[in-house]
Amino acid sequence: MVAEAIDLSGGRVECPCGVAFLAAMLSAIGQRRVQAGTVVLGDLTIQGNVKALPSITEVLQLALENGALRVLLPIGNKAQFSSLPEDVVEKLDIIFYGDVDRAVAKVVEL
Repeated sequence: MVAEAIDLSGGRVECPCGVAFLAAMLSAIGQRRVQAGTVVLGDLTIQGNVKALPSITEVLQLALENGALRVLLPIGNKAQFSSLPEDVVEKLDIIFYGDVDRAVAKVVEL
């Protein structure tokens, strides 16, 4: 399956939501729910490679403040894990993934 989002306004607004979008689409097609309280972070290249986020501290703090229970992060962000605030590490179930298939498998309920 391939999905493409096109910005018709020409504003070139970036939105690194490729993995979350793909997980949502596969969830809808397979009529399976995404696990409640889950945040999926990471972007995809056109070749299907996972791109890490530049910084995860603020994003994870925001996710925690808004009721997230678990967060899926690209393995490329693992080096930033040690600099996270203690409350974020303690309260969030942080799961790293290296490819899109593993991310979708971890987030979609069976």
